Amino acid sequence: MQENERESHAAETLDAPPKRKRHFTPLSMLCIAVALLVGVFAGFLFGSGFGRPASGNDQAADAADMVDITPSPDKYTWYVKNYVGRNASACGSQRVNGKIMDYYGSASISLVFITGDGSAVTPKNMQKYKVVSQSPAPNTEIKLTYKKGDDGKDLYVDTKSLEEIILYVEKR
Repeated sequence: MQENERESHAAETLDAPPKRKRHFTPLSMLCIAVALLVGVFAGFLFGSGFGRPASGNDQAADAADMVDITPSPDKYTWYVKNYVGRNASACGSQRVNGKIMDYYGSASISLVFITGDGSAVTPKNMQKYKVVSQSPAPNTEIKLTYKKGDDGKDLYVDTKSLEEIILYVEKR
């Protein structure tokens, strides 16, 4: 009897339609992507966007928003950005040499983080700090000179009037 039961169960299994695996259609994937983008954009506008403090009434962030940086008139003249009020992780990027640097035209300027207690700010713990002041001040002029090729064209940045920007940070 058990043989007959196994055979009938096997026949029923073969006749049953296969179970469908759930998958996302291109339209549903597009809807998910749009929803994520809207959420991120709303966070920038109304919440604590990337590099901004979580509280909307932080005076340092308000001061950072009010400083207008002079636009660069040419590739030889740049102006220091305002970093005050930013999360330290939103300032510059880590380069191959391990330094945190920021671009000013074709030049890279080192960012040096200084804490009140002397602790090290590393790429791993940068998210825990925010910039409270900086030196030099925003809009300080940076002059670049270029090495010229035999044809007189600029090849690469030869000198820059500023080597580093000091960012004083505190834990968030």
